[in-house]
Amino acid sequence: MTVFFVSVTGGILTLQPATSLDQKQKGLSRHVVWQVTAGISGFLGFGAIFYNKLLSQKAHFTSAHGQLGLLVILLLLAQVSFGGAVVYRLAWKRFWKYHRISGYVLVVLLLTTV
Repeated sequence: MTVFFVSVTGGILTLQPATSLDQKQKGLSRHVVWQVTAGISGFLGFGAIFYNKLLSQKAHFTSAHGQLGLLVILLLLAQVSFGGAVVYRLAWKRFWKYHRISGYVLVVLLLTTV
């Protein structure tokens, strides 16, 4: 989950200083790499934790940390899907600002979960 946290943060920071079109395109490429890394590591980490709970026959999502972690993973899935649609579907470009805002909300929830 550490890789998840670092990758999400890196993916956001790589977009921040972009002013020219060239910087924005390069920033988007870096953002995608960081966020794909975050998504894969987040889902793998979640899966490992879930599997460990199964092996030890412990209850799932009983603590605030576990419940918030589940919410973060579900929102991550939605955010990745929404981000892909915004980038690769021209008609969705107008929703970019919502992807950005919801990404910041997701980071705050992630920080709260940690």
